[in-house]
Order: sequence, then structure tokens, then C-alpha cells
Amino acid sequence: MQEGFAESLHNDYGIVAKFTGPNNNVILLFASFHDTGIIECVKQFSRMESLHEIESEIKTQHGLIPSSFEILFKVIGLNRNDLNSKIIKINRMDTTSIFWDVK
Repeated sequence: MQEGFAESLHNDYGIVAKFTGPNNNVILLFASFHDTGIIECVKQFSRMESLHEIESEIKTQHGLIPSSFEILFKVIGLNRNDLNSKIIKINRMDTTSIFWDVK
């Protein structure tokens, strides 16, 4: 849920999910309500310093970096530009189900 309007001061929420695809390929999915959240999530995962911080937080919460996970970010933005973000929640994803068994 977005709080406020993208053209003014607002909160956006972005999610990053990492999981294994049907051919054992790695899928990294970025989603948000507005571009503010997506841009910030991509920045977090494309800069080595912030990526190390994310890895450290995952290890703190889960003891290791699971092969599949999802991270929820709260992003504060102004006029469609990201100003600040923080991790709200990190979840392990259950990949034991038959997710890709599409008929």
C-alpha cells in the first residue's frame, strides 16, 4: 500500500523475491506500487555496500542466506525519487511445493 502521492512526500513499499525457476535458474523479482520503491530496491541490490548490509541482515535473522527469500522494504520518497529505505521484513520462501508444475 502506498501512503501519500508519488508527486509529493510519500511512503512506498517494495518487495524483492529471490527463488529458483523451473530450469534451476535464479529469478530475482522486484515489485512495488510505484517506481519509487522499485528504483530503491534495485539500488539496494546493485550496490556492493548495501548488498553486504542486506546479506548481513538476512544472516542475523535466519543464520544463513536461504536459497529463496523475500524482503519487504519501506521507501520514503519525494516527487517520485527515493530518499530513504529500511527493511521491514525478511521471509524464507518455501520452495518444496510444486510451484512450477504447470499443466
